[in-house]
Amino acid sequence: MNNLSVIIPSYNRPEKLLATLMKLLPQIVSGVTVKVIDNCSETHYETYCAKSEPKIEDCLHEGKITFIRNKYNVGVSANLMRTFEICESEWMWLLSDDDDIAENAILIILNEINLLKNEREVAFIKFSSRGCEAEKGGYFIKSLNNMIDTLATSKVYFNSFIFTSNGVYRIPHFKNHIEIGYQSLHTYVPHLMMLLHYLDTHKEGNMVFVSDKKIVSYVVPEMGYSYGFVAGLGVGAFKNFAFNLSRSQYLKLEGVFFPHNDFKVAIDLFYYARSRSNMYVARKLFANYYVQSKSARSIISRLTMKTFMLFFYMPNVFDRMIGMLSFISPALDRHISEIKKRNLS
Repeated sequence: MNNLSVIIPSYNRPEKLLATLMKLLPQIVSGVTVKVIDNCSETHYETYCAKSEPKIEDCLHEGKITFIRNKYNVGVSANLMRTFEICESEWMWLLSDDDDIAENAILIILNEINLLKNEREVAFIKFSSRGCEAEKGGYFIKSLNNMIDTLATSKVYFNSFIFTSNGVYRIPHFKNHIEIGYQSLHTYVPHLMMLLHYLDTHKEGNMVFVSDKKIVSYVVPEMGYSYGFVAGLGVGAFKNFAFNLSRSQYLKLEGVFFPHNDFKVAIDLFYYARSRSNMYVARKLFANYYVQSKSARSIISRLTMKTFMLFFYMPNVFDRMIGMLSFISPALDRHISEIKKRNLS
């Protein structure tokens, strides 16, 4: 049995995938394999990569790299969950196809795994990232309440824990929680939902290790995802939390899933509906977001969101307001330009 599998779920980014594989090749050692799940991309990944780089073709023959192609595009969350199904090693590094990998990332992972070999309850190793660096030597998360408090430290901490390339999973510990992951596909963070359920099941112990080492840096995609659908209505979607928590911890857990900018969610949903000439859709979707986020927002924030919804009844006024804000704030202008490009092109 291999000790570590590096599994990369990917769709329609063959050039970025190839670049990532070429960074991984010098790091592959005995007991480590790389698998790519091609989510029925327009370009056949295995053929493309093998023809582009002879070293990839050699690794295919040697069994170091394997390509698995889905018969259909199953969506980003389901493709992520497939990694837990196909992994045959004890540990899995769930890696995005476009993040900046450290030159010794695999060695760092293997060293941490070796240091934790006697910590049988550890199900997940979370590595450090910018703004979320662990103290020297790292630390353990020992309970669900401990995890909630950690996630609630700041939105940077929450984002670091849902950053897929930043964690390594002990697969046998998740086999009984895969159902939870599939039930949570709409959240775009099924991997975190499984981890929360694992923590709830085991109550106490050294279950998550937060390492002070860094293996990867996040790379902002050239064309971002839908902020309204993925972040707002996705990550912030309704979840069936069935944990034995106090009211304060339950509300805190709900709140950590809403680190978003409400105004940016509103803008994204507005232009999505505008491109379809159906402002009812914008009002309906943002009303759903408002209901879901209420427990995580102050009275002032909730009143502000209700004001956004009123502007949705006056699309031309809302559009002019957005134009003025773009002129005033260069940072907001970049976000708005990206949103318009994605929705109106």
